[in-house]
Amino acid sequence: MKRLGKQITSIVCVLLLVASALMTSPQVNAATDPTARWKFDETITGTDAADYIGTNHGVAGPGEGNYPVPSLDVAPVNFENPRSASFDGSQYYTINNPVSTDFTICAWVKTMSSGGGTNHWESAPIMDAEWGGVNFDFGFGIGNGGRLMFGNGGTPVGGGGLFDTQVNGTTAVNDNQWHNVCVTRSNTDGAVKLYVDAQLDGSGISGVGALNVRSVARIGWGYDGAALFNGLIDDVRVYDVVLDETQLQNLTDGTDDPDGDPDQNPPVITNLSPADNATAVPTDLDTLTVTFDEPIVNGLPSGDLNKLVIRRASDNVAVYTMGAHETLVNITGNTAVFDVASVTGLQPGTAYYAQFGSGAFRDAAGNYHPGIDDTTTWNFTTTAAPSAPDDDDDDGIPSEEETGVPHEGDGNNDGQPDAEQSHVASFIDAGTSKYITLEVDESCELSNVFANSESNHVAKDIGYNYTSGFVNFTATGCDSGKSDVKLYYHGVAPGNVAVRKYNPNTKIYFTVNTATITAAPAPLSGTLVSYTVVDDGDLDIDKTPGVIVDPIGLGQLAVGVPNTGLGGDHNIRNVQ
Repeated sequence: MKRLGKQITSIVCVLLLVASALMTSPQVNAATDPTARWKFDETITGTDAADYIGTNHGVAGPGEGNYPVPSLDVAPVNFENPRSASFDGSQYYTINNPVSTDFTICAWVKTMSSGGGTNHWESAPIMDAEWGGVNFDFGFGIGNGGRLMFGNGGTPVGGGGLFDTQVNGTTAVNDNQWHNVCVTRSNTDGAVKLYVDAQLDGSGISGVGALNVRSVARIGWGYDGAALFNGLIDDVRVYDVVLDETQLQNLTDGTDDPDGDPDQNPPVITNLSPADNATAVPTDLDTLTVTFDEPIVNGLPSGDLNKLVIRRASDNVAVYTMGAHETLVNITGNTAVFDVASVTGLQPGTAYYAQFGSGAFRDAAGNYHPGIDDTTTWNFTTTAAPSAPDDDDDDGIPSEEETGVPHEGDGNNDGQPDAEQSHVASFIDAGTSKYITLEVDESCELSNVFANSESNHVAKDIGYNYTSGFVNFTATGCDSGKSDVKLYYHGVAPGNVAVRKYNPNTKIYFTVNTATITAAPAPLSGTLVSYTVVDDGDLDIDKTPGVIVDPIGLGQLAVGVPNTGLGGDHNIRNVQ
């Protein structure tokens, strides 16, 4: 609307009240859910104002100087309401125009602002979608003298040309106290009413029609820019129906529902899993679970206020973030389960804490849980990394395992415990649960010793079974560039077997013809395999000088029909 050249029907308040009494009150729709609601509970300046009903989020600014600032001075309501928004005259939010035909706009305001003139487009705007000239637009704010003003363009009920109408209030609201201010407008008869703290403060007849010539609106600043709002605004609501005075009184009394919501209590957490201060939480954590004292539903569809965040306690770094509306969140009754199986970055023996926003969950009455925004409510510590077992000879086999080998821990009967020699390794073969002792020359050092199944090989050795699997090892530092190798298979009697070599590089098996197979010398019991391996020779699959890698197995010849060569269910036994 322009400031000049407008057809203004200024209606004196007394005449407006009389006219209002002669009007037939419009039918109030029983549906009382708002179509949009901005609670201004954001904690960070410049963050979009979340629409707690849909996706009409208020965009701050633009420009850092135009960002409303969160305030802890809040409206006196009975529901969770941690913050309001502070406007200094140059700060505002832009929203999609939320009104059309029938509507109610309500907001809590605390201000000392006055408009710059007597026309509504000069008011300090609460919500504004003005348009130059006479058009289907509107403006709601605080006019000269600190009184409410509302104006809009429209056509007469019976038809005719566009005209502008302004309705003025009588109560000064710029006393730096909280007031619940509302305007209702009926598109049926053009009735407009202003309310201050649920008391009728002004009324009149305006033009009818959908007030959507401007697709966007502003909270806290008008498009004409004649006056600016300076103060606090809290809990702005828009309904697509005309609320009656009883409903407005319920809102003024601080209830969360115009019909007098009997449930004004937000959900309360009764259980967390992992529990607060839980220890030994696995690093591959699958779920985080929150249980409340009543059924809950998803809250805001997007924005920071609906996020779950897992942070590392030592530096507050977020290692995982998830929205409460994502498909990985399952809500059943009182319980919300976050599927965090995809979490990466949880370290062993590390303290973490979990948080979620005040818009994540609400009950059926619309009460939002206030969220967890501190570092102490939901803490847990992951399982510490297992300490490495003692390995006195540094051959990669735990000393405790080596001391269990037959012959009192001396598996090769050389008079010295295997656990004290880095060139001797004794370990349990997982396939047979029997011990194998590996001995190389004393100058060599063993590492990467393990037995695995033939089934782990890409190629299979047709005609042989490997009951004791394949022994793999690495030997380094051998003085002569070669080493005699002895394998003691404890408790395994010599039989129809061959010493077979597997080369994973060529995927070829072959018999080590130079190997000997005898009964283990007394007092040992079992089978002894002896052969020599040369650095960079046929039996060394690693061609690095000074490093010998030798996978070798004791193959049982198949009898009768051709054999697949599979070594049964011989599991990997890695004893590095």
